[in-house]
Amino acid sequence: MKKTQQTIDQLEEQIRKTPPPTPQGEKLAVIIQVDLKSLKQLFSRKLDPQILQKIEKAQNYQELVKVREDFIHQQTQKNLSDLSAIQTEKTNLIKQQKIERIIMISLLVASLLTLGGLLTKLKMLSSKKNKKITNRKSSQKIKNTFYSKVIIRKSQTKKY
Repeated sequence: MKKTQQTIDQLEEQIRKTPPPTPQGEKLAVIIQVDLKSLKQLFSRKLDPQILQKIEKAQNYQELVKVREDFIHQQTQKNLSDLSAIQTEKTNLIKQQKIERIIMISLLVASLLTLGGLLTKLKMLSSKKNKKITNRKSSQKIKNTFYSKVIIRKSQTKKY
């Protein structure tokens, strides 16, 4: 009976030391190699050597899954923080572009108003010059008419 109990104890100890089987019965070493290969493909630049060591040293499938999940979670958090920073920067750039647009439109309106004012002033000066020229021509015509009348009268008076 004692011997049987010892045998049972030894078998239980061996069962505890034996890693649990993988989900499909594959060898852990093969699964580790496949995981390493896929992680290197997915995260080629971000794969930390310490993560690689932890995966290679995994004693059972549960440890392997835990290391892989921790790494993927860590990468996801980094990506989320990067995304948040990018969105903040994008928002700031959009605000800056709106401000620049407002300034450019304001400058355009000011330029157009200035140009309109200058054109109006030029038109007024041009019309004043035309009036002066017209007035000169009119006064010249009046003078010519006056002088021609005077000359006609003089010539008429000489006849008498």
